[in-house]
Amino acid sequence: MVKTPDIFPLHNELPTDFADRIGVHYTSMVTTDHKKENGQFFTPTAISRFMGNLVSTNKDKVKILDPGCGVAILSCGLIEKITTGAKLPNEIELTVYEIDEQILPFTHLSLNYLRKWLNKKNINFKYEV
Repeated sequence: MVKTPDIFPLHNELPTDFADRIGVHYTSMVTTDHKKENGQFFTPTAISRFMGNLVSTNKDKVKILDPGCGVAILSCGLIEKITTGAKLPNEIELTVYEIDEQILPFTHLSLNYLRKWLNKKNINFKYEV
């Protein structure tokens, strides 16, 4: 079992960058075989932000599904993008799925920081793993 790290967000760190640091730490703790067995590919921050930039919305409530979340870097990139527009959502609901139980504590670290970051923007954030 992988031990959850004592990794904390840096001052004004964006959620995508925090998720990336968590992912880098996690990948250093598991074997290549473990990653292959779980179909894991840890998306780089540049790709996460690029993919997030492909989406736009002007809805008050946004629901997102991430079917293979890992440390939720893609969700963070998307949510960063949709919360930088002229019209911000009031609420974001995120449902994530992950088959690797060892990564879940890392996922929660990332998503809890995302929640705090969104609270500063007065956006209600709910997530379910």
